[in-house]
Amino acid sequence: MEVQDHGIAEEKSVNPLMAKLAKDLKLKLVATNDSHFTNKEDAIAQDAMLCLQTNKLVKDYPRMHFTGTEYLKNPLDWNTQLYIPCQVNSHSQPISPLLNFLLRDQNLSAAECKFEL
Repeated sequence: MEVQDHGIAEEKSVNPLMAKLAKDLKLKLVATNDSHFTNKEDAIAQDAMLCLQTNKLVKDYPRMHFTGTEYLKNPLDWNTQLYIPCQVNSHSQPISPLLNFLLRDQNLSAAECKFEL
């Protein structure tokens, strides 16, 4: 069973229930992360891009936005998550090589964008 923690109130209330359900069903809990950008420092750029995509200004509220935690996390970031306990992270480790395999086999390329100012 999958759990995520991006500091969202709904995740904080649902994750303990997911842990209990997984235990009741004798399932392992697997921690995953919703990744919309690569580095933590890219959160501001991601927010600006989201504004462009949704025809909003950064100063507009309410508007769609992320928490800033949706980046590819390193092991230290994973182990300091607010909810996700270490044993859940260890359940995720056997899945990692399968994901790396799938990604290596894809013919991925970045789109080239040109901006004129």
